[in-house]
Amino acid sequence: MAFGKTYLAGSNGLFRVYNHATSAWTDYSGISALDLYDVKTSQLPNFPNYAIIAGDVYIGYTTDAGATVNSVTAPVGTIIAKACQISIPESVGLNNPGIYIAGSGIALQCAVIKSVDGGLTYTSQVTGLNTAFSSIARSIYFTDVDTGILGHGGAIAKTIDGANNWTYLNGGVVLAVGELVSGLLMSPDQQIIIATTDKKVYKSTNGGASFSVVYTWSDPDYYGAAPKYTNLAGYHPQYEFNINSSLWVSAANGPIVYSSDMGTTWSEVFPGQLIGDDNRTIFGASFYSATEGFFTYDKGAESLGLVYKATSADTTIVNTLSTDYFPRYSPGYSLWSTRVSEGCGCPPGSTYNETTGLCDATSNVCPDGSIWNPLTEQCEEPALPCLLDLTIVIDQSSSINASEQAGLKSLLYNIIDGIQDNGATNRITSDNIRIGLVTFGATGANLLDLSGGAGAWTSAPAGGTIKAAISGLPATPSGSTATFDGLKSGYINLTGTNSRNGVAAKRILLITDGWPNYSSGVAYNGINPGIGVSDNACPNVNPGNDPQRCANTTGAQTFTATKRQYYYATMELADDIKTATGSAMIDPANITLVVLGNPTERLQTVNAFIAGVTVTVTDDVIFPTATLLTNTTYFSVCNWDLAVNGNPSAVGNTNLSCKYWDAWYPADGSGGVNLPSNNANGDPDYFETTFDNGAAIADSIVDSLICVEVVPEALCLEPCVFDDQTGNCICSSDEFNPCCYDLLDCATGLTVYTVNTFDLGYDPLAQYVGQVINIEGTDECLFVEVTQDCTNSTPFPLDSALNITVYEDGCQECEQAEGSNPCYKLLNCDNQNVLYTRLNLLSYIGQTVTLNEYPEMCWQVLQSNICPGPFVYITLGPDTYKDCECCAQYHCN
Repeated sequence: MAFGKTYLAGSNGLFRVYNHATSAWTDYSGISALDLYDVKTSQLPNFPNYAIIAGDVYIGYTTDAGATVNSVTAPVGTIIAKACQISIPESVGLNNPGIYIAGSGIALQCAVIKSVDGGLTYTSQVTGLNTAFSSIARSIYFTDVDTGILGHGGAIAKTIDGANNWTYLNGGVVLAVGELVSGLLMSPDQQIIIATTDKKVYKSTNGGASFSVVYTWSDPDYYGAAPKYTNLAGYHPQYEFNINSSLWVSAANGPIVYSSDMGTTWSEVFPGQLIGDDNRTIFGASFYSATEGFFTYDKGAESLGLVYKATSADTTIVNTLSTDYFPRYSPGYSLWSTRVSEGCGCPPGSTYNETTGLCDATSNVCPDGSIWNPLTEQCEEPALPCLLDLTIVIDQSSSINASEQAGLKSLLYNIIDGIQDNGATNRITSDNIRIGLVTFGATGANLLDLSGGAGAWTSAPAGGTIKAAISGLPATPSGSTATFDGLKSGYINLTGTNSRNGVAAKRILLITDGWPNYSSGVAYNGINPGIGVSDNACPNVNPGNDPQRCANTTGAQTFTATKRQYYYATMELADDIKTATGSAMIDPANITLVVLGNPTERLQTVNAFIAGVTVTVTDDVIFPTATLLTNTTYFSVCNWDLAVNGNPSAVGNTNLSCKYWDAWYPADGSGGVNLPSNNANGDPDYFETTFDNGAAIADSIVDSLICVEVVPEALCLEPCVFDDQTGNCICSSDEFNPCCYDLLDCATGLTVYTVNTFDLGYDPLAQYVGQVINIEGTDECLFVEVTQDCTNSTPFPLDSALNITVYEDGCQECEQAEGSNPCYKLLNCDNQNVLYTRLNLLSYIGQTVTLNEYPEMCWQVLQSNICPGPFVYITLGPDTYKDCECCAQYHCN
């Protein structure tokens, strides 16, 4: 009884699958009459039903072991014509970012194609390959998703970057003139390479710098008949080619040779041409253990193809005589076995789902070392923070007083220390994150170029170049709030000196206490911010209506329009920065906003920058200081039309914040644009608090700034189901390994039932092995153990719809619940070994007995309060003694 599949592909659309659980082949006829040259799955046991199929003008895949087959038409006829061999790194799943196929291309070029989405789409990967070697690449082998070798004619090429580039081993010198490399293996350290051709087996121990011949076919007839190529098969217990691997090579008309020392020596284990009375040709061979596998023969005289099962494959192959002819004359070119494993119930890596009655195999779509983030819906690697260039743009306008300036500095120190993690992760001093500083008042000013590495941070209050620059800020700022100029200087800092453009992630942290109210008037990135007019330049003749300052005076329309122009320009620049749009833009950068001040100041500033967007923060696990973050719906459409209603207090203009902007930026009314970035990962776009409370939200600000490395996730193809909360791909299958069980009566230790679950469609007992159960409708307390003493024909003696109660504390709990015999403990007089039994020994309590099964031993009978099991079968001997001493001397009774 075993789990696993063996796939067979051949000519005329031949496609068969052997189920190791049922020991039966199934033929599938859904593929058109094309020659299929290879079929591969991942070697991992979790998903044996997912296979890639390749052949002459054909590439396809199945996710249900051939019940349905899907063709992939895009690469055929465009970047590949004939697909000869598939390689999938053995220690990764089918959904990994590297499935490779070699073959012949269009015109005179060979073909190598790669899929990073589980075999749905492919791209050509032939950079560096020389058309002079051959128009076909017949073999390919990858040790991992990046490193592989290619048999191109008689030469071998290698890649270390996922087939993006190829270079030839041994200077491109062919192994032998006229030979084709049709089989390849390479060790994980890339030093040992095995190459098979139609005439010889070659081995390199120096990474392909040179090769030596380790086997030559003794009979030229073996390679005289078509097809002139060999099949190299391997069984690798550790999912890689190493000293524990077993290798076989089959060659045209035979023989099959075997190596157990990584290809140094070879021995013939099957002579070939000796089955029946006519010549046959070996095509494919596959081995799922060191001794077992399959190989195919083409019985050409009768236009029949057959598959044989092989045992003793490491010495002299014993083949099972076969009349299992293929459905039509279809030579079997390729055999491939998944990992075949013994076991009970569901396959390894699967669990029985009581609701569906199926075995569920669950795998995470994220590669090892990364985790699924349901907020970003990406695989992230927290242990590997991504590179980040961060510029902090700091408002230094006169609206910030000395006390508030001290609170602002404290916030900045806390942010810097949090990014460094106070030395725990060393994000700054390791140069993972570089930080620049820019200030703005009436204009933007560069305070510190991007800085990281040694000296950029120390634990001292103002230690390191970054905190020292913050410490040097004036005690009392001055100037207007030229936000446009601050953003401009911030982006120039972010992409200027010491920046890692095109490599590091980019982010601007903008800290301010007010909306744009001034500009230097200097255009940037094609945006004209308007003339420089400050607040105090406004002829404020209506102080009683101060929230609408300058709105009711002659010429106020022009002044208010200027304020709106500052706002529009700032928003346009923010939008260009986020999308890297415009001639001055280099890399896109996210913007995080921090608004400081009293509630009135913050409300107006947030209304300006957020522009009606609702931000709701409810996850206090991700953001432990969430109570300090906003949870407010901002004002909606402002009805002020400047051209018509110069006075914002006109009818319908109910929101005083309309004096400088309307909420529906841009002016065409399309809406939806705001200054901070829309963080898809769920981090807040902005934070707000008072100046003296900044330290309380510093950690949350830091969490929103730090990025982690995003890695490509695998796919979850139908019929599997993807869980977007856990990142798990769940594949349900009714495939299970039927087992035989003995159910032992707790009272007697005797086997009451021998159970075979083969015909049930699931295995209800596998989860109870080693435990005590009661099955509804029976009176016994039963201990469950696996047995080999039954066959597939052993009937199931119980109702298949079992209602099972498990007793974790063993027989005693069950006996008490079911009202059966108590448990007795037998203590060996010599060595204190203990046996437990449900045999009725009530009349022997306190005495010493002998047991027929253990002659020459004495056992003291005690009643036990525990009954752990398992129980042994015993019968009482002829004699009873009052104690151990008497039993030992055989004279007291």
